[in-house]
Amino acid sequence: MNIVHMPCLYPDELLYSLFARFYAHSGYLTYRSVAEILFEDFRGQPNMEFVTRISPETQAILCRNSDWESIIMEHTMLPYYCRFLDVSRRQRAYQMVFDMKGGYSEALGIPKQQSGTKAYLRYCPICSSEDRKRYGETYWHRCHQIDGIFVCAIHGCRLHNSTVSRRGKQTPTLYNAEEHSLIQEHFMGSEIERRLAEYINNCINMPVDMNNDVYVGELLLSRMEEMKYVSVRGEQRRVTQFIEDIQSFYSELTGSEQISSWKLEKILKGYRRNPIEIFQIAFFLSITAEELVNPILPFNNQSQLFNRIVEARITNGDSIRKVAKETGVSTRTIQLTCKQLNIRSAYQKNMEGSNTSKFNEKIDNERMYWLNVIRDNPGRSFTQLCAMEHYRKRLMWLRQNDKEWTDNHWPLRTSIQFNKAEWDNIDIDTLPLVESAIKDLKGTEKVKPRQVTKYAVAKILGLPDRRLELLPRCTKMILENTESKESYWAHEIVWAIQYMIKNGVALNYKHLRDITNMRRSDYTRAYPDFVLIADNELIAVYEQIMGMNNAFDKL
Repeated sequence: MNIVHMPCLYPDELLYSLFARFYAHSGYLTYRSVAEILFEDFRGQPNMEFVTRISPETQAILCRNSDWESIIMEHTMLPYYCRFLDVSRRQRAYQMVFDMKGGYSEALGIPKQQSGTKAYLRYCPICSSEDRKRYGETYWHRCHQIDGIFVCAIHGCRLHNSTVSRRGKQTPTLYNAEEHSLIQEHFMGSEIERRLAEYINNCINMPVDMNNDVYVGELLLSRMEEMKYVSVRGEQRRVTQFIEDIQSFYSELTGSEQISSWKLEKILKGYRRNPIEIFQIAFFLSITAEELVNPILPFNNQSQLFNRIVEARITNGDSIRKVAKETGVSTRTIQLTCKQLNIRSAYQKNMEGSNTSKFNEKIDNERMYWLNVIRDNPGRSFTQLCAMEHYRKRLMWLRQNDKEWTDNHWPLRTSIQFNKAEWDNIDIDTLPLVESAIKDLKGTEKVKPRQVTKYAVAKILGLPDRRLELLPRCTKMILENTESKESYWAHEIVWAIQYMIKNGVALNYKHLRDITNMRRSDYTRAYPDFVLIADNELIAVYEQIMGMNNAFDKL
């Protein structure tokens, strides 16, 4: 059978809609009769958004007044879904549609429908009325089928769902819009919905550059930098502020999911390419349709621009403090940038000569101190030495400022064998250090107490875990000062309340909990020990904080 007459494609008409009109006007009684003419496989379901493999005769007739590439770019959803893919995937998806191979959803990464929802062919009642006046019939418009858009891009009225399911399994046939666009009542959408729909429609009607390798996430990020959603140095993104602003901007957008922080991060990094989300972000950032479809990145990103400004200002003699104030960052940030760029401020240049001799003198002194510490603590590693507070600061300073020398004089942990008499002498010598460590653990007026345990004492002294087992006097002293968990909590509560009173901290449960880091059940367990060591005034304050009418009723 031959095709006697094929209708012309209307503006913005889906290719599927053309075949449905052909079926309605052909006079054939069954879908199979039409499908055998139009398609190579009459048993398959016609693709509503793209194109099912059509017969050579059908393709030849369609291409009488236009080329095949223009048809698939102007009358399928390909420009909407492929525009933001990377170059290789974009070209591969285009070729699959061009060759009518099928499998478009996977190739284009079309988002799956949420569970329990269905996508239907939609129509605008005003467009349908105008189509009937102009052409004598209506048809399925491409711009009405964009996921996430629920108003007409031309009239701004809400789109109606037809009864025709756009995706999913159903009996193969062709549904003519004239028979399924019956509701003529219309309701206007919000202004932001109309503007967004018009913006997206303008974008998909523009040509797709198949060779542009600029990822749209980079364009979005560069515009976020201009709108101060990225820090001055370009290293931090103000995602929370951006999400709050864009959700407020689209507060009147109905039926579409809001942009969230995790979605934004994935889009910027190229892991998520949902077209409607990218269009929403681009429209919010005031990126024009021309800029979005032909993205060109700025010559320098935010970090590079910041570095150039700092380098120019410091080189011209401005102080670090002045540059920090004018750029709105901390002096530490400017110092790190100068170090990264290997530039020195005027002050650093002036002080360099006088400070060199003092610095070298300090290095010599700290090297001698390093060697003395290793000599006085044979067999201890650098980590064990730094665990002792009276050594840590000076050893760490030399390590940071003289790495090569410290590498050559590195303390190594070794196993030392002592006889019984030697261990006895070590026990006696270590006893004052243990006493001092216990005193430190019990805290001071300004330092919160910590629980006394063998592990805590060994850590302060920088001793191996089992060393105290060989020192009976030290172990005895630790055990004499060891307290139960409940007793330790009680002392911590006393210290916390006294600290809050002295420093003017509001006496409430939240502040007490933040200082002690205890659970409410811990306070209940600690209460009997607390009343034994606290005076009546502290007990009254504690009961007020905990909201206890009768403290012992809580036990």
